[in-house]
Amino acid sequence: MRPLEDTSWHIQFQSDKRDDQISDVNIGWYWARPTETVREYFLRSQARWNETYAWDQAIMNIIRWDMIAEGKLDYPKSIVLPLVDYKATMLFDWQPAFTNLDVMDAMNNEGVLIHYTWVWDNRKTFVAKHFGHWLNVSYYVDSPLLLHPVNVAGTRNQIFQQIVRAANIAVLCRRTFMFPWLMNETLPEYNTWRMAPTHWVGEIGDVMRIGPWVESTYIRNRRRFTDVNLTEETIPGPPDLVDNWLAKPAVDACLASQSQIVNLDFSVTGL
Repeated sequence: MRPLEDTSWHIQFQSDKRDDQISDVNIGWYWARPTETVREYFLRSQARWNETYAWDQAIMNIIRWDMIAEGKLDYPKSIVLPLVDYKATMLFDWQPAFTNLDVMDAMNNEGVLIHYTWVWDNRKTFVAKHFGHWLNVSYYVDSPLLLHPVNVAGTRNQIFQQIVRAANIAVLCRRTFMFPWLMNETLPEYNTWRMAPTHWVGEIGDVMRIGPWVESTYIRNRRRFTDVNLTEETIPGPPDLVDNWLAKPAVDACLASQSQIVNLDFSVTGL
């Protein structure tokens, strides 16, 4: 990306399709110098939108091409930035990075910016925290008491029930819920299983609304800001995912714990 001091350009865009200068651009992020050409570009786009009320990004692409033809925004006056540096989640396969820490680190080290295109609502925050893009020092240094479900496994429905139960137990024992990293999802129709991330198996927004939460990579992300380790212990999970009374021993054990992280182990149940 060219700096502000370089007067050869007016505006630099993120690509919306291809890694070349003839690609359409994405207007969710751009880098602009305060020039009369840029002002004209936005005013013309606004005027066209007032006339048509069409999709704003389509309008701004049309106006950009008009001004390129006029010689006002031809390269390098306007620039489409390389996708390897300025990534858009709709244009690369980010799912493998979600479950592979090495791929995640390579993605972060390679790129300058990741624009969460086609990632909606609460999931955008969920993914940003998971990938370590939540650059809030106090969020990590001032760690809350955590409840972390571990050994979460079963069918998609059973996994989601375990996560919801754990999130509710976290609220009852006044802790912050930490999403599990990977879960062993059984696939009865294929007579097999797979290791799956949380957001594959249920509506994570429902879990996020139960109470405060942190990402599954919270401890790993936290190491960038502090080298103080958190104490932890493991307690048995509830023997039933529906009956509230049967969850009481887990809640009591969680309330009695002095550890900063309580791992709620769904592979072991207690009464």
